[in-house]
Amino acid sequence: MQDAQRLALQAAQTPATESEVREWAKTLAAIAAPAEPAWPSLSSLPPQTREASLSRVAWQDAQVGWMKPARNYFPREVDPDHPFLSLGGQYFADGLYAHSPSRYAFDLAGQWKTFSAEAGLQPGATGSAVFVVKADGREIYRSKKIAGSATAKISANIAGAKTLELVVEDAGEGNRVAWSIWCAPEVLR
Repeated sequence: MQDAQRLALQAAQTPATESEVREWAKTLAAIAAPAEPAWPSLSSLPPQTREASLSRVAWQDAQVGWMKPARNYFPREVDPDHPFLSLGGQYFADGLYAHSPSRYAFDLAGQWKTFSAEAGLQPGATGSAVFVVKADGREIYRSKKIAGSATAKISANIAGAKTLELVVEDAGEGNRVAWSIWCAPEVLR
């Protein structure tokens, strides 16, 4: 709990909007007591749901190259001073920690048309990574090598796909300090 208190004090000293402070508080609460996903599966959502965050749904399978899979915060064991998901100076309340090599798999049940996300490395990362999206085992997106503050904005057609995989590979330099994250990963109908 001392980590959460220290981080709350640090966040309180950072200039921010009221909505950012509310999101930071939610993130700190998630770190102190990680919650179960909001939805057991994408197919359990009502048909009128037009979009869904993958960081709020149970995954079929998840593996990361360092530590354990995490949703909506950056593991304090990796970087205790920066629990908030951040790319290019922008804070994201929804996301997946995905230190390479990593893989998250989701059951789409053929009900979704588009996947979108912004992917990159958490500030302080010195490694590099390649982000890959697969639908039913077929690669539908591959980023260039991502390093430093570079990001990849992704929009991929997943119409009719049963399974979605979000994969992060090392970029040929190994996976040391490759603090990869998928930010705002969503599926849309």
